[in-house]
Formats: sequence, structure tokens, C-alpha cells
Amino acid sequence: MKRIKILLFFAAVLLFAACDKENVTYYFREKEADKLLPLYTVGKILTFKNELGEERQLKVTKSEQEIRAEVWHGTYYSYYFSYETKYIVLSESISQKECFFYFKQYPIDVEKAKLQNFHKFRSHLLGTMDDVSLDFKKTLLTRNVNGVNYTGVLELQGATFSRGYFSGVAEVIYYDIFQGLIEFHDTSKHQWKLVNN
Repeated sequence: MKRIKILLFFAAVLLFAACDKENVTYYFREKEADKLLPLYTVGKILTFKNELGEERQLKVTKSEQEIRAEVWHGTYYSYYFSYETKYIVLSESISQKECFFYFKQYPIDVEKAKLQNFHKFRSHLLGTMDDVSLDFKKTLLTRNVNGVNYTGVLELQGATFSRGYFSGVAEVIYYDIFQGLIEFHDTSKHQWKLVNN
């Protein structure tokens, strides 16, 4: 009987210890902060000009950072981890079309993070632009746009633009991982280049 009492005592201690644990939150890391487009502040206007001298302006209308929870429901309880996000919207006043950027700090092995939500696992920065993945591990290009040399450039192909501002408009987009949009080529073969930064 004494042995059972001791076992019950230790089981209760373990149960209470487990209840005191907090779910993990994956925060943006300081070394990745420059990839979250810090220059895209609300009200900023990006001006693009093509070879004919025509201009397009995109204005930052939203820039929000928050913590979200990823929740799964088990048989007896729900479990989750939280992650930091940033959401940016660029709008063009003429067409009323919008371009969406979404970043999140997310565990690399989601299944492990789900099952052991009190333990922090390795995470990475994920990003999308109008649902097109921004692969920060991809080999980056160097591109000169209006005399500015950008060294962290991703080339995105138009076949993947299914929604947002560039849907049906762009064939190729050049995106600098530190500066954002720097150039795009439309379906009429015009090259729109960033003229202000």
C-alpha cells in the first residue's frame, strides 16, 4: 500500500509539473529581421517605371506583426504551438489590385513540434508573395536596377502567380530578399523597374 501511495504521489507531481509548462512560441530571429521588409512601412510608395516612361505606384497600406497559434485537437485535449507572423499589403490606386506578403517563423519538423509542443525545435523563416513561395535558401542572383546593385535577388516565374496583383500581369518578378520588389516584366514584355527605394 505504501508503494502505491508513493507511485500516486510521483504521478501527481509529474501531472502538475506538466500542467505548468507553457506551449512554445517561435519568434522571428534577429538575424532574419532584415528579410521582413522593414522598409515597407505604411504609407511608403514604391514607384516603378518601364522603358516607355510609364509609371506604376504601389503603396504600403498594411504592415502588421502578431503571434498566431497552430492548434490541433486530440482525443482528450487540444495542443498547439505559437509562431510570429508579419503581413504586408501593397495597393495600386488605379487598378485597386493588391499584392500580399506573408512571413512566419515556423518549426522545420512540424509533426515533432505538434507532438511535443512544450519543447522548442529548430525553426526557419517562411515567406510568400501572393501565395508564391519565397525560397530564402535558393541561390540568389545579382541584379542592377537603375544603377543600384542588388545582391540577394530571387527570380520568380509568372506561371505561379495565381492570385493577387501579379496574377495575369507579370511573367517574371525580381525580388530582393532585403529590399522587396525591384523589377517585374509584364505579359506585354515591358520591364518595370523600381526608381525609388
